[in-house]
Amino acid sequence: MTEGNFIFPPNIKLEDYSHFGCNSYSHYNYLRKGIIPSIKRRHFNLALILTQKGFHRFNVIDFGCADGVFLPTLSQYFPFVVGIERNEIFLSFAQRIVETTKLENVQIINNKDLSVEDIRKKLQKKDFKIIFLLEVLEHIGNNWKTQYDDKMVFLKNLFSLMSKDGIIVISVPKMIGISFFIQHSALFLLNMNRSRYSLKDFIKAVLFRETSGIENRWVPDTTHMGFNHKILEKFLNEHFSIIKIKNDFFQMLYVIQLK
Repeated sequence: MTEGNFIFPPNIKLEDYSHFGCNSYSHYNYLRKGIIPSIKRRHFNLALILTQKGFHRFNVIDFGCADGVFLPTLSQYFPFVVGIERNEIFLSFAQRIVETTKLENVQIINNKDLSVEDIRKKLQKKDFKIIFLLEVLEHIGNNWKTQYDDKMVFLKNLFSLMSKDGIIVISVPKMIGISFFIQHSALFLLNMNRSRYSLKDFIKAVLFRETSGIENRWVPDTTHMGFNHKILEKFLNEHFSIIKIKNDFFQMLYVIQLK
């Protein structure tokens, strides 16, 4: 096995999940055969490339671990791993992954109704150097008007879970530019598109990277329609030190640290 490769978890069926004949959220998004799951999977390998200097050295947190798709990989490359998720159905599935694959160095935490201080108490006084925040930050915020300020508050709280020299690895989707055009067009042709844009707003997002006309359609936890990674990047630069950037075709990855 090449050092740093994504490790496929077992394809366990998640009860009451039925989406295009798939067994789970992760099966649908990442584990199926085909070009779309392959593209979506790329951010896992890119996140590993960005953190390979910490392999077998640093304890890590997968915040928003969903149903545990990344946990077997992180368990292989880091001494101790904590998966944090608030969706209880996903959590039960992640726990089954941990038990089935005997990931003895992985802890699962349900952060529903927990404060950052409550989470810190559950971390067993271990020292953490890396938080993976993959395909999560675009959903964070209280409303569309304050979403980017809310994201900065959220990130600052996450840093309190780590040592002072800790880093957060962020991946977010590109919802503007040519990559967005290709993605949106492919989903439309496959009849999988769930977001409806006016022609004017679509052209502005593709050609001018402008999302002001659809920002009010952004809804916490539900959709990332109206999310703009260029605006996010501006806020990250103002509040944190961006020490690495990976510009992938459909995704952006940032490694940030406290100033």
